[in-house]
Amino acid sequence: MEGKFLMKTLFESYGEISRVISAIDRKVLHRGVHSHSAVGYVETLDTMNDILKLIIRKRELAFIKNLMSQSLTEMPLELAKLLVLKYIEKQKDKTISEVCKIGTRTVHRRLDKALKESYMFFVKEGYGKKEFEKLFAKEKWLSGVYDNLRHKNKVKIETAKKLQKNNSNFAIYDHFSY
Repeated sequence: MEGKFLMKTLFESYGEISRVISAIDRKVLHRGVHSHSAVGYVETLDTMNDILKLIIRKRELAFIKNLMSQSLTEMPLELAKLLVLKYIEKQKDKTISEVCKIGTRTVHRRLDKALKESYMFFVKEGYGKKEFEKLFAKEKWLSGVYDNLRHKNKVKIETAKKLQKNNSNFAIYDHFSY
């Protein structure tokens, strides 16, 4: 797993992480409220184990979200602002370039730098490739986002190579706009 795509996946999924955490809260509440109807020790134990698994899952997701927020505070403000505008607020590149008063190519270069810095923050905090693989194994929906982003990038690279063969340098830059 490549760091840039891992971070892109997390920032693209930032809002969804909050929704999953809220859904877990509702599920825990529902399981807890209805645990009184469990008959016998085994059913009660199964219910409590289910609740415990959900709480652990919530804790892990909240930890990831907290690390994302911390990584934003650790990097220069202009880079953090780009990540927030692009991935959390879902703004288009043109809007970002107008708000930040920079060109769209500069937006892309700085976003790339911000994603790398964010990944390095995760690594510094002890959250490397193995930990991401464990997270993605547990959260299949995050794996789907990651695979989708990787596939989109692969298609962009293949298309860019075709465009480059046609000596259309400007078309390459247009194609890489997000």
